[in-house]
Amino acid sequence: DKYSLQFTPYGALTLLLCREAGAEVPDSSLKKLFSYLNSLNEENSGAVTEYFSAWVLARAGELSEAKLNKLLDKEMEWEKSQGHPSAVNHFCRLYLGLALLELQGNTASEKALQLLGKTSAKTEPGYSGYVDMFWANGEELELILGSRAAPEAEETQTAVVRFLNRKLEDVRR
Repeated sequence: DKYSLQFTPYGALTLLLCREAGAEVPDSSLKKLFSYLNSLNEENSGAVTEYFSAWVLARAGELSEAKLNKLLDKEMEWEKSQGHPSAVNHFCRLYLGLALLELQGNTASEKALQLLGKTSAKTEPGYSGYVDMFWANGEELELILGSRAAPEAEETQTAVVRFLNRKLEDVRR
């Protein structure tokens, strides 16, 4: 079902990171997995899974420009149709920004930062404790995207220091 598919990109990312670290991961297994990830879309897996898959595929060099452009077009539609970002759009935009950086490097930094700027959680009406938890888990993605797109920016450095200080406070409790 749709909800069990959400873990597939995590498994693919784990295998990809293992390979990058020197572990032996068969090419045939990764090719099958990447083919499967390419088949995922919002209708069969949910939007966040589709965009997370795009980032994993981009990291592996397996995301097509056509699929990237489709996802960028969808993001533009959200911009036109919604006054407030949703939790789903927040994560999708973060994954899309990361995919852009993987595919296009520094030339995508400006677009990635624009996507990061559209991910403000506090503008969403009807904020709940569940959504609070959901957004908090996205902070790490925001830091990854910001540090990749603009590592020297004062905003990035301030966000990293603030995040690390909060984590240190959590550990001390």
